[in-house]
Amino acid sequence: MFFLSSIKTQMMQSRKCCVLLMVVLTTGSFGQRKLFDEVIAKYASHQQWRYVVNYSIKPFDDDQPVLIHSGVALFRRPSDTLFGGTVEFDAFNNGVISEFLYDGSNVYHVNNLKKQFVKFPAGRKYGISGNTAGEVINLPFLRIHRLGELLDDPKNTVTYYDTIYFNSKCNVAKIIFPDEAPMKNMEMKFIINRKKKTIVGKTFAVDLDDQHQWNKWDITMQSFDALPPDFVEKRVAKLTAEYGVTNYVQPSAEELKPLDINDAAPAFSGEIFGGGNFDLSSCKGKIVLIDFWYMACYGCDLAVPALAALQKKYEGKIVVVGANPVDSDEKRRKKLAEFIARKGINYHIVFVNSELLNRYKVNAFPTLYLIDTEGKIRSSEIGYSEEGMKSIDMQIEQLLRER
Repeated sequence: MFFLSSIKTQMMQSRKCCVLLMVVLTTGSFGQRKLFDEVIAKYASHQQWRYVVNYSIKPFDDDQPVLIHSGVALFRRPSDTLFGGTVEFDAFNNGVISEFLYDGSNVYHVNNLKKQFVKFPAGRKYGISGNTAGEVINLPFLRIHRLGELLDDPKNTVTYYDTIYFNSKCNVAKIIFPDEAPMKNMEMKFIINRKKKTIVGKTFAVDLDDQHQWNKWDITMQSFDALPPDFVEKRVAKLTAEYGVTNYVQPSAEELKPLDINDAAPAFSGEIFGGGNFDLSSCKGKIVLIDFWYMACYGCDLAVPALAALQKKYEGKIVVVGANPVDSDEKRRKKLAEFIARKGINYHIVFVNSELLNRYKVNAFPTLYLIDTEGKIRSSEIGYSEEGMKSIDMQIEQLLRER
C-alpha cells in the first residue's frame, strides 16, 4: 500500500506556504534520488548477486496471473554481450521445477521430467529470453548502470516517494514512459529498502486498448559475492556428467518455410464462433484470406484492423477467415466475444486444431495465406507489418482483375 500525503489544502492557503511545500518536495526528491544512486553504486561494487524472487505476470488476455518462484544467481562479466554475465536460476511453476543456465557461451535448460540437459546454440539467448521464467533475471544487476539511465532519461517522468513494503520502510522510483502506440500508460517502479539499501521489488504495467497487463518482482534472501566465480561453469560440468548433453535442434529453413505458391490450399472445416460451420470447400470460386491467429498474440492484435478494413473494402468479393487454434475453451470464448466487439471484427472466427497448423506449416503467429478462386495459394505473410498488409491488398486487386 502506498502512502502519499495530501497537499492540496495546504497549497491553497498561501503563496508562501506553496513555495515552502515545493522546496520540501524538491528536496525530498533530491534526497531520494541520492539514495537510489547509493543503491546503484552498492550493486555496482559487487560481482555476484544471489536472491529469491516471486515473479508474477497478469497478461493482457487473462485475469489469472502466472506465478513463478525462483532462486537466482547472477555473475557480472562486463565483456559479455548477451546478458552481461553468467546466469543460473531455477523456476517453480505449476508443480514443475526447471533450471536454466548461461555459461558465457551457451544457454542450457534442465528438463527434470525427461532428465535432459539441453544445450542451445552459442550466442543465442532465446532459451532464456523466450521463456516466461526468464523474466526472473530481468532486474538491474548485470547492467546496473541502466537503472540510472532510466532515471535520467528526459523522455521519462520520474517521481519518488516513500512506502511500506513487506513491513519495511522503503523508497519508490516511479518511471512513466512516453506512449508507444498502440501501447499506452507504461510505467515501471523500483522499490528499495531504505535501511539495507537493497532492491526489494519491481513492477511494470501497460495498457493495450482497454486491456491491462502487469508484472511484479518481489525479491528476498539477497546475498553478494558468496559463490565461487566459476559456479555456473562447474554446474554445467556436473549436469553434463549426470545427464549428458542434448543439443537443441533448430528447425531448418525448409521446415519453417510456408506453403509454396500455387500449392493447393489444404481443405478444412471448423466451428464458426457465434454459430454455424465453415468449410473451405464452400468457398470455391471465391478469393479467401486466412489469418492464423489467437487473442494473446501481439502481432495478431495489430493485424486485426487491417483485416477488418480488407473485409469491408472487398465486401462480397473476398472471404476473410480468422483461424484460431487457442481460444475455444469456455473462459476464452467469453473474452473472445468482448475482443470481437472491441476490435470491430467483421469476419468469421473459425476454431481449428493443431493438426491443421501442421498442414498449413504454421510456425509463427500471425500467418496469413491468400487463396485464389481455384483454391491455390497465391501469397503468404508471416508476422504483421504494414508493408505486408499493403502487399496483400495489392495482390487481392490483381486477383480481382484476373477473374
